[in-house]
Amino acid sequence: MKRIIINIMIIGMFIWIGTVGAFAMDDAAIYFSDVSDDDWYAGYISNLHEKGQINGYADGTFKPDKIITKAEFITLLLRSSGYNEEIAQTGHWSMTYIKKAEMLKVIEKDELNEQELGEPINRMEVAKAIVNILNESYPETIDAYKEYIGDFNDTPAEYQQYVLKAYAKGLITGYPNGTFNGNNNLTRAEALTVIMRVIDESERILANKPKEDNSKDEAEGILQDTSIQKSIVETAKKYLGVPYVWGGASPSGFDSSGIVWYTFKENDIQLPRVSFDMYKVGKAISKEELLPGDIVFFEGYASGPSHAVVFIGDGKFVHSPSTGKTVSIGSIDDPYYYGPRYYGARRVIQ
Repeated sequence: MKRIIINIMIIGMFIWIGTVGAFAMDDAAIYFSDVSDDDWYAGYISNLHEKGQINGYADGTFKPDKIITKAEFITLLLRSSGYNEEIAQTGHWSMTYIKKAEMLKVIEKDELNEQELGEPINRMEVAKAIVNILNESYPETIDAYKEYIGDFNDTPAEYQQYVLKAYAKGLITGYPNGTFNGNNNLTRAEALTVIMRVIDESERILANKPKEDNSKDEAEGILQDTSIQKSIVETAKKYLGVPYVWGGASPSGFDSSGIVWYTFKENDIQLPRVSFDMYKVGKAISKEELLPGDIVFFEGYASGPSHAVVFIGDGKFVHSPSTGKTVSIGSIDDPYYYGPRYYGARRVIQ
């Protein structure tokens, strides 16, 4: 299995951000043993690696599922935004970055003491830090985003405006059930996702308004779904000819799950990044029930739903096949490859 190739520069024992161009990206690279090319965060790691900004642990691991601390996140945020400080020689290693964050008003003066720096950071605190470092303007209608957050009233008043602004800019999105869950912590992989959205506007995702229970008749619902289905098909076809890029999830290059993820993102539908996780969402449907806009899965490079495609009707689908090829149209009943490897299908448009 392919692994994320990345240079290691060890400073202590945590994920570090180096100055862009600080080291040459050559063949003297080693693998992160705990990150594979089908992990949903692989593209983000690759992106930061290409910028010369991401490093790891002394044992060659990334530890993507480990909870990130307040000190680590603030340091990561500042360095990725171009602020490079020396490591503190006395006290906590991150204090030079904490003081810089205070000066930049990313956090308030004395908001964090040394005892708190090693504690996990939560989603509310992340929202505050990323909104403050961007220091962008927001429309007067910012309060309208309250409708997007099912548990908004559970958010402490001191964090509410930060959460709304983070939603408005597409820096943070809620959970599938429409909640924000501000007290939840972030893993290192999740932190990278947020960092990428701060430094790259193309990575930002508009929040989806929670679905409301209503009494609309079935015919109207079908009409709405048909419109969404058409848009998804048109979006997928728009990227025909884009080259396959391992870890790619943008119009400059897609991997197999990247084209599916990006197509739905363009239609304001947030999916997990990789095919194995996509197969866990939505409703399972049979091949006979397939409609345009459904997601079909095949057993590709690995057993299970390792290759995802966008079904466009008439037994056809749009996908990004493999290295050396481009986004193209395939047949679900192809007797030589895809037909025998059909695994299942999911419908996420409800």
